Amino acid sequence: MGLFAKVGGGYVNHWSNHPGDPSRKNGRGLTFGAGYDFPINKNLAITPFINYSFWETDDQDHNAWTLGIGFTIQ
Repeated sequence: MGLFAKVGGGYVNHWSNHPGDPSRKNGRGLTFGAGYDFPINKNLAITPFINYSFWETDDQDHNAWTLGIGFTIQ
């Protein structure tokens, strides 16, 4: 348990269902993140984390920050 980092990438399939203008776009995306496991006892840890994601589809770019908390059970 302790500090961790992650990185990933993949395929993006974005669609819009606006009336009269439905569209679907494809692209690529990346994600980066970090967090830390804080042990509660020998079988449980609380894990706050932050992620940054970026993805682009044709003429659109999207950026997102996510803060979260997880639990690690061994």
